[in-house]
Amino acid sequence: MKVANDAWNIQPVREVRMPVLENQRTVTTASVDALWTDGGLRPNASNLAFIMQDIADLGELEQWKQRLKTLPVRASLLVSPDNLYLLQPSSDDSGNLEQQQLDLDGWRETLVSPKPHLFTPKELAKLRTGQLSLADLEEEVSERSLTFLLRQQKQVDEAFQQAIEAALKKAPKSSVSSSAEIKGHIIRFAIAYLAARILQDKNFFGSGDNIQVEDPITLLDRMVSLTNGFFKRARESAQYVDVQIRQELANYMGYRVSFVLTDHRDVGRLYERAIKKLPAPKQLDSEEWGDLNRHYTPVKIAERMLEALPLERLRPEERFIFDPAAGSGSLLLAATSRLADMTDIPVGEERKAYLRNHVAGNDKDEYAKLIAQLRYFLASESLGRADDISQITDVLPFPSDENFICEDYESLNTNDLPVKPKVIVANPPFQEKGKNQKAARFVEKALEWLDDGSQFAFILPQSFLAATTHGIPKARNLLAERCQILEVWQFPERSIGIDAEQAVCLVIGSVGQPKQITSVISRAVFSRVQEETKSIREQGFLGASWLTNFSDFYPINNEDENIDSEHQNNQHINDDLDKSDLGNLKFNSQFWKLTVAPPVPLRVPTIHLGNLFYAFNGVNPGKYNKKHPPEGERKPGIPYKRNWRLRYRDVNKLWADPQRVPKEERWIRYGKEYLEGYRPENEELFDLSKVLIARKVNRGSKFPLVAQWDETGFCPDNNIYCIVPADRVNKFNEGYQPTDSLPDGWHILSYKDKCLWLLGICTSKVANCLSLIGRKNHEITVDELCDLQLPFKIDSEIINVTRQIIDYERRRDLSLNQQIDALRQSLDRLVEESYGNPSWKEITRVGKSPDLDAWAIEQKKKTKTTIGQVLDISEDNNQVYMYISRLMDDDDAEGEWVPLPQELPGWALDGTPFEAELSHDIKTFDQLRERPWALRHFRHEPRTYLTDDELDEFLRIPELEVF
Repeated sequence: MKVANDAWNIQPVREVRMPVLENQRTVTTASVDALWTDGGLRPNASNLAFIMQDIADLGELEQWKQRLKTLPVRASLLVSPDNLYLLQPSSDDSGNLEQQQLDLDGWRETLVSPKPHLFTPKELAKLRTGQLSLADLEEEVSERSLTFLLRQQKQVDEAFQQAIEAALKKAPKSSVSSSAEIKGHIIRFAIAYLAARILQDKNFFGSGDNIQVEDPITLLDRMVSLTNGFFKRARESAQYVDVQIRQELANYMGYRVSFVLTDHRDVGRLYERAIKKLPAPKQLDSEEWGDLNRHYTPVKIAERMLEALPLERLRPEERFIFDPAAGSGSLLLAATSRLADMTDIPVGEERKAYLRNHVAGNDKDEYAKLIAQLRYFLASESLGRADDISQITDVLPFPSDENFICEDYESLNTNDLPVKPKVIVANPPFQEKGKNQKAARFVEKALEWLDDGSQFAFILPQSFLAATTHGIPKARNLLAERCQILEVWQFPERSIGIDAEQAVCLVIGSVGQPKQITSVISRAVFSRVQEETKSIREQGFLGASWLTNFSDFYPINNEDENIDSEHQNNQHINDDLDKSDLGNLKFNSQFWKLTVAPPVPLRVPTIHLGNLFYAFNGVNPGKYNKKHPPEGERKPGIPYKRNWRLRYRDVNKLWADPQRVPKEERWIRYGKEYLEGYRPENEELFDLSKVLIARKVNRGSKFPLVAQWDETGFCPDNNIYCIVPADRVNKFNEGYQPTDSLPDGWHILSYKDKCLWLLGICTSKVANCLSLIGRKNHEITVDELCDLQLPFKIDSEIINVTRQIIDYERRRDLSLNQQIDALRQSLDRLVEESYGNPSWKEITRVGKSPDLDAWAIEQKKKTKTTIGQVLDISEDNNQVYMYISRLMDDDDAEGEWVPLPQELPGWALDGTPFEAELSHDIKTFDQLRERPWALRHFRHEPRTYLTDDELDEFLRIPELEVF
């Protein structure tokens, strides 16, 4: 021990209880004699450097060798009475250990050896500037170690959850406080105990601490005395938590589990799971407590949000960042970290005060502040180590007391805010109350607090981009009128918030209209597979990117003089798009639609579906369904229709096979006494042959337009639309009416041919991608369906191939499947030809995206720093003309055209110079064109706020001045 300390000049953590794997399946704990970490930091999963352990015999040697195979530690020394055993992970990443048996003299030589593959003092002393997530560790530890870390993480999760559940069962009854209120105090007491246990296991009380944890109050009292009120408020809940409850908490969260590898990311996840168990009673002041309908922001996403904001455009004295719904502090922590990394903020003694005063938060839950402080503490330990919390928080100081308030943000006005914010970052609650969405109201509220030049990044429900109700259009219009949108991100369910079943979007921008109309970068992940959402949460994967520009709103020049201009490419354009004054265009609803999915650049005339077809809903049995469920036989004197549900369809067929309907569910009663919202005007239409298109279908599916051919005359439920030729039934949807500008030969097509033409189009890739534009996550509306652009030119071959596919399917012959597949491929090509063979970016909707693989490959590559600038954007928005210093062979060349670099920030589109990292093996623009993910980690040019005089003063070198 003395030799090691003298050589490394770093003190180890002594007698630390580490999680270890016993019997290849059970995670338990074992005391480690000495543990060195990178830079002497408190231990976490990414900084374990060296273990020194006393062993008694060969049996204990084998036991520790098995344990060390799973721990992500770079080397270990096991000391027996007779020998020293130096163990290191095998270089072949097999998960095995390489063993060297040393005597004492040999060990002394190893310590001072300059060989780089050994753990030298120089290597150990390197200080990492940030913590890694488990995903980042994949390249550094064996698969076995990674599996162990995930298992240990699960054990910690389960221990906390089991402790809360066991404690709640012991909740006493009280005549003074409600049962729900007592349960709330129990959970919050458990959260405080969790925080104390984490700090205890991380050696906060010193090496070899022997505090008894049979009663958590003992530990919390110690925390209160050492942290100057850090745990004081949580300790006040102890009056509601009796001995039995405290014992249950200690049983599950005491020494049977180790929290030594837990970091600030884990704390946020644990807290979110805990508050999901909070009851939601009404307190005396009639305010709800509970989880407040919130889902907390993963740290990596919070960091990406702050990186996307061009804070360098604000003067240091103006950079006041505020989160009105701070929760457990992910966005606050990311804000402090972002400011701390900027080169123009005060240094020395003034730095801590600057960081404390320029970040502010608010949360309705007073106990969220406790967790936020704990996360600041743990994150700060990535950058330094101190013996008490007041010293460690000099690194990433928590906002000052007056800068973190606990109010309902809805009741705040500008004068109530802790600071006058220049930047607002937030993940507000999503909840529909009556006819309003709280998140939409939040946008309005936040913009009341911001002046021109301010910046924002909001996490909102994905429906914010497309919804037409619940106050969302008003909020969107407000953003359009006052702001420049820089980026729009979209993530699937469970990306933001554990088990959150709501897709989200992020809107990033600045207040004040831009000097010139610019493109906006949209990013999206549509697929809901776990690998995608995990990459978003843990690694900050933002998905594929595309550009949206106002030019996308306008129709192409029509070369066919016989086609009236109002029925060209963008006919039936939204009323709020003012084409008469292009200079005053705003980010209107048409723009928002194109941020939902990549536009498909059609260069042929089109006509909207609503001009040719009438779409109407199926029926809604509603409250009558239980009383009158579907029946197998019709009863005399009762009106019936043929029953159809989406679940009956064969996903591989275009034909709605009547044999798919169970015999006992063939008929439903039809009439106002059997249906909610009964519409007699559509009664006869159900008996017709028609195209069926699903209303309730996720856009993250293989075919977001679930289209089938019904020749039976089904009456589907209201999750399915029925589509019939409008001229046949003399009905049009609202906003559409009869017109003479119809495709050539439309009038001579039979009723069935018109339907089959539409069906063939709706099964194609291009039509399915078109249907995603402006669409919410889980459904397509009648308006969106009617707005679908169809080719103006009718190709009869589409009708013939579609008819042939259905004829084959009706035979129910499996041997025809190969021919059907070939016909489906042919149909897809025919439809693309009708649309002019457009080239567009298709976002992966099912399974793991190739973009994720390409992104992950680039993350592993070494990089070099480059300087660059966007000089122009192509008319089709698919390319940018860029200068990149490392790729310029000709000194006189300005730049080259490249596909949109997938991580290019929105602020760079106006030509702002940037610094970025480029994969070291990219030597030419051709290589960059093939690997657009290779350019990443963009950083804004610093001090762009300087005036000419200030810049001159900043660059002046006094000793070179001539007097």
